[in-house]
Amino acid sequence: MRRSIQSLIVGVWAIVGVAVMTSSAMAAESRRESATVSFGQWRTDLDPPLDRVETPSPGMGVGNNNEVIPDVVTIFEGGAVNFIIAGFHQPAIYNDHKKPDEVDVSSPLPGNGGGIINDSVRRVFRGLDPNLATTPRDRVEVVHFAEPGLYLVICGVVSHLVNNQMYGYVRVLPQLPKK
Repeated sequence: MRRSIQSLIVGVWAIVGVAVMTSSAMAAESRRESATVSFGQWRTDLDPPLDRVETPSPGMGVGNNNEVIPDVVTIFEGGAVNFIIAGFHQPAIYNDHKKPDEVDVSSPLPGNGGGIINDSVRRVFRGLDPNLATTPRDRVEVVHFAEPGLYLVICGVVSHLVNNQMYGYVRVLPQLPKK
């Protein structure tokens, strides 16, 4: 009887060990190496409906909800974020826990939408200028994050940051050691 209880305990611990190893392996596999963030989205609730064949580049603010979705993503260092840009937007990224109200909007570069934010303090990336005729309105910009930290991501169009609060965050965690 005593031997069968010991065998049962050993068996239970073996099952627990396999479950822990399996969940650890699954956690390692599910580490976020990349994330996707939508920078503006074309709307489907307009009357008349938005027709980008008839109007490939609608007027400023027409048909776009000017949001960063999701507003927080988490990846591990060495990962990337795919910024899918729909419309007249410009991703700009700041490090060191910079807050949206710390972004200087007082001296923008000239352009539509109140200009382009020109604050380089703690900026680690600025995307393509949406004012240029050669910049497609809809595009993807993929940004690599080499260091852990909390990064502020804003739309560099002054009116989008000021009026629409168009910002979010990328949380970059330290890479777990490989076993």
